[in-house]
Amino acid sequence: MNPIGSTLQERYQILERLGHNGSVTTYLAIDTQIPGNLQLKCAVHSYPIADPTPDSPDWQKAIDSAQRLYDVSRRVDRLPIVYSYFVEDGCLYIVREFIAGVPFSQELATRTWTQSQIVMLLADLLEVLREIERCEVSAEPVAIEQIVRRQLDGKLVLVNLPRSISCAGETPLADNLQAIGFIAIAAAIGTGSPLTASQILQWQQLATQIDRPEPIAIIDRLIARDPESGYPSALAAWQAIAGAIPQLLVHQHSPADTRLEIAKHLRLLVERGTEFYEVGNCEQAIAVFDRALALDPQCVDAYCGRGNARRFIGDYPGSWDDFDRAIALAPDLGVAYIGRGLGTCFGSPSTTDPTADFELGKSLLVNPTTAIEYVMRGTAQAQLGDAEGAIADYDRAIAIDPRLLLAYNNRGNLRQYLGNMAGAIADFSQVLKIDSHSAIAYNNRAIIYTQSGQYAPAIADFTKAIELQPDFISVYNNLGNAYYQMGKHPAAIDNYSQAIARDPDFAVAYSNRANIYRIDGNLTAALADYDRAISLDPGLVIAYYNRGICQRQMGNHQAAIDDYSHTLALDRQYFHAYYHRGNARQYIGDKQGAIADYTHTICFDPNHLHAYYNRAISRSALGDVQGAMEDIERAIKLSPNFARAYYHRAWLLATNHEHQYALADYQRAIDLQPNYLDAYYQRGCSHQSLGNFSAAVADFCQTIAIDACYAPAYYQRGKVHTQIGDRAGAISDYHQAANLYLDRGDSKTYQQILAILDRLGTRF
Repeated sequence: MNPIGSTLQERYQILERLGHNGSVTTYLAIDTQIPGNLQLKCAVHSYPIADPTPDSPDWQKAIDSAQRLYDVSRRVDRLPIVYSYFVEDGCLYIVREFIAGVPFSQELATRTWTQSQIVMLLADLLEVLREIERCEVSAEPVAIEQIVRRQLDGKLVLVNLPRSISCAGETPLADNLQAIGFIAIAAAIGTGSPLTASQILQWQQLATQIDRPEPIAIIDRLIARDPESGYPSALAAWQAIAGAIPQLLVHQHSPADTRLEIAKHLRLLVERGTEFYEVGNCEQAIAVFDRALALDPQCVDAYCGRGNARRFIGDYPGSWDDFDRAIALAPDLGVAYIGRGLGTCFGSPSTTDPTADFELGKSLLVNPTTAIEYVMRGTAQAQLGDAEGAIADYDRAIAIDPRLLLAYNNRGNLRQYLGNMAGAIADFSQVLKIDSHSAIAYNNRAIIYTQSGQYAPAIADFTKAIELQPDFISVYNNLGNAYYQMGKHPAAIDNYSQAIARDPDFAVAYSNRANIYRIDGNLTAALADYDRAISLDPGLVIAYYNRGICQRQMGNHQAAIDDYSHTLALDRQYFHAYYHRGNARQYIGDKQGAIADYTHTICFDPNHLHAYYNRAISRSALGDVQGAMEDIERAIKLSPNFARAYYHRAWLLATNHEHQYALADYQRAIDLQPNYLDAYYQRGCSHQSLGNFSAAVADFCQTIAIDACYAPAYYQRGKVHTQIGDRAGAISDYHQAANLYLDRGDSKTYQQILAILDRLGTRF
């Protein structure tokens, strides 16, 4: 069957044929069910099934393969997203994202590739295989024709799907690694066509621009046919090429006979390591500083540089050790004390106060001479609370070196903290003018955009940061936060999950993902993530607090109270925990404990409406009518349109037999909330107490109109009918009330109504 012109699943309109490979035909289609008349293009792959009968082995194998593709496409960025799959007219159809972009074969044939570009190309393609390998599935055959440079973000994307679904076999890893090696050779020798045996054999002679031993050895190992000579995994191949990048960018030093030559090369290494650190490539920075220290184990600048990079990636013990070594070698080096102080701030395992390090470092930098010294002193001043002095030092650093990215980044962070969002964005934008590849600056600017509600530029910046530095783990978490604030929960969960996949010990990402699961009602998954976050970081206050909310939603009120108590033990100022603990205590009947918690909440926030209202509920339950009334009055003053407050004040008045005054508040509650069932019912009871029987019947009728199964309204209306001598109406209402009480398992009230019916001379 030729589907061109037809609409599959009453949704995907087939426009034209894109190609054919093996038994699969690919079509271009549009999704007609996208709202807003958007013409969303998608690719549709058609696979014939030998036996399309549901539950046949062929049918089941095809569905299983499609589901595997669906799952993997959501975990690997550089694969097209599979939208859906279905069987129709004897074929399995897989609908996937249409990738707009330039075929890589065209780029390969028309571009002149440098050695660095070829190395980065290898890293790019091997990273895709590494991500697929992490999903514990086999990649499909890699071919130049199936690679596209995605127009959206400039990334290389593998668009190939299996040539056959029902009989697809696994592609050996060695074949795909060899294919990537051949692609690198094709780029190196400037050919887009399949390589000849002669070209493969003589590639090193043909690719004259590749003169470094590292990429030569890696390519040779990729194309090796002997399994023993190749790489055992895509991860191992990717690590090899990633490890070669710093060595390619920083030329290996040749043996030097003089200290001058060694010092010159050492300075080059420190400068390159610092550049890596400034743009957030801390793993590469550490590797370069390692090489510097291998050349000179007493290089203080290398210890300081490596200490900063280690701190950035969370290796606080390593950071402290580096700064301790620097201080031992140079006891008067102010920047080392400040670096050690920062490490203590962010990851101290003890109660050590970093203030002394900041003070000493600042005092040793009385007269800075370099831009980096001004940056470090500014950082110390920021930590000591002198924001004005810190910004002044960052300004001086920039005046000395207008291209010092670290100064702009630090000043931007401080401006953000001070609420100067425009100034912060200007600083991070300046970083990007100097270095358009600064993932840190994109990430930092995106955070500010998110905080300002500018989600489109935030997503663009986060995406760019990930493109530049795919293992910049915190960006995935930050991007998840942006999607969460936009209400795009699946995208948020996906990014939190990507952060966790890259760092299984990332406690905050677990806590954030748990919040989405909780909001979406997946409480079991949420609780598991909160547990994991707390096990990884027992001091993560927000995880205890939100786990308490989750526990309450699951009905585990005592567990919630325990979590709120733990929250407050970690942070006594976290007054929201008092309020929620009060709610949980009120629920389990601990009215005194609830009142104490609501009182704590009000101490922190004297305008907390619901703390006053809920405290009134607890006080009235304990008979403290005056205290409850005072709280209700305060709630009404804070929110004059708060219907529940008027209702509860009316209830308190009625309880004190002041029904005439209660009627006015019931009316106010109903005016504000026209279908307020309890207000109609209680107003009916007050009318009944005042002898306003017609008004009482009208209110009970309105209650029943709102909820036809509200048993107390029938019961009370029956009593009114008895009072006014309407025996038939009373019997009818009592019968209806009895049935409703019986249905909800209230046998005591049911028996009481039977006794009333006996007295009236009628029963069921």
